[in-house]
Amino acid sequence: MKIFITQLFQGTYNSRLGIFAVGLFGCYLFLIASTIISINERKIAYREIRDLTIAITEQETNYLSLTNTITFETALARGFVDAKLSRFVYTDPLDPALALR
Repeated sequence: MKIFITQLFQGTYNSRLGIFAVGLFGCYLFLIASTIISINERKIAYREIRDLTIAITEQETNYLSLTNTITFETALARGFVDAKLSRFVYTDPLDPALALR
C-alpha cells in the first residue's frame, strides 16, 4: 500500500489520474450543458403549445359566433333549397359498409 501511495505522488499514476479527472470533468460539463439546452427547448415548446392553444381557442370562438348567425333564410339566400325527400346515411356498428335509407 505504501508503494502505491509513493508511486501515486511520484508521477507514475499521476498522469493517468489527471487524464481521467479531465475526462470526467469534460463529461460533467457536457451533461450540464445538455441539461440546460433541454430545459430551454422544453420552455420554447411550452410557449409554442400555449400560443397554438390560444389560436385554436380564438378560431373556435369565431366558428361558434359564425354558426349562431346561420338561419334558414340565410341558407335560402345563398342558394340552398329545401329538400323534398329526406334520405339519411347511417352506419351499422357491426357492418363497416354505408347504407342509404
